This record gives sequence, C-alpha cells and structure tokens, in this order.
Amino acid sequence: MKTRTDVINFLIQNFGYKDYLEVGVQYKDNWNKIVCENKTGVEPQNLHDPLIHCLTSDQFFEQNKNKYDIIFIDGDHNYHQVRKDIKNALEIIKEGGCIVFHDAVPYCIEYTGEYHCGTVFKALLEARSEYDIDFCTFEEDHGVCVMRKDVKGEKIECRDLTWEEFYPRRVELLNVKDSEGFIKHFEA
Repeated sequence: MKTRTDVINFLIQNFGYKDYLEVGVQYKDNWNKIVCENKTGVEPQNLHDPLIHCLTSDQFFEQNKNKYDIIFIDGDHNYHQVRKDIKNALEIIKEGGCIVFHDAVPYCIEYTGEYHCGTVFKALLEARSEYDIDFCTFEEDHGVCVMRKDVKGEKIECRDLTWEEFYPRRVELLNVKDSEGFIKHFEA
C-alpha cells in the first residue's frame, strides 16, 4: 500500500462496498483507478463524464439524495470548506461506511499552503475533538485519514493547534499508522 488509491481500493474490497463518492476528481488520476460497482464524482470543472457532477461540493451535497459506503474528499483544502465537507459527508455515509481524506499530514509548514495539503489537518483535528468516532491515518501520500462514524473512537481535544504543535503529535492525534498497522486496524 503506497497511495490514497490503494487505501480506497483496500477499504472497498475489505468491506465489500458498492457505492463510492469522490469529491474533488480534478484530473481523474485517482478516479480512473478506483474499482467499485457504483461511482459518483464531484468536480467544478467540466470533465465530460456522465458520472462526474460539474458542481461544487456544497452544491452537490445540497441536492444529493443518495447515501454512500465510502466517500473520498480531496477537493478544496481550506479548513472552512473541509469542515463543511465533513459535516455533509457524515450525513450521507451509510452505516459501516468510511470517509477518506487526502492531505491529512503536511510534512512541512510550506505544505500547509493552498496548493499542497492546505489546512485539512486543522479540520480533522476539530472533528477529532467533536466526534467519538474512529480515526486511522495511513502515513504515506501526505496522510490518508479514514473516519468511521459507526465505530467508536476516543475524542481528543486538539482544536486550534498550529502545524508546529500538531506535527510532533500527529501519530497520537490522527492515529497515524504504517501500511501493516493500517491494514491491521481495519481487520479488527
């Protein structure tokens, strides 16, 4: 396991998921490699694909009536937008489903800018402080964080941390694991 695509395909296969939503399809690099029965994408740029809605995530969530087994969020990396995407995804995830986030662990402060990982980590830390749900993060590919609403996890108060405060505690706060530890976490 090396990338977000590997993580998503592992979860789909491991849990037998059928319905996949990808928010932030952009160049279809990840989209094209996902193996799932039913795929829905959201991307404001028109990608001329009938399975990809040419909408912002806010517009999509406002009109969406479907529920999904697995949701991958890799759209706007701004803290405020990621917070909205978390809230909206939690409302439409099926029981036993997973919400996956890319760019959860920026490896240096320069990567907290909008063209890299942004402030996804801040939104995830706030969610970790608010919800008693399971968090597990694959360490590679700038951090691939998985939230499971139906699996209880420990709340950790960690809002408003700077990158300098977060990074030394990333393993504890986002339950960061290597490939072997990540796979074992989801076999339990």
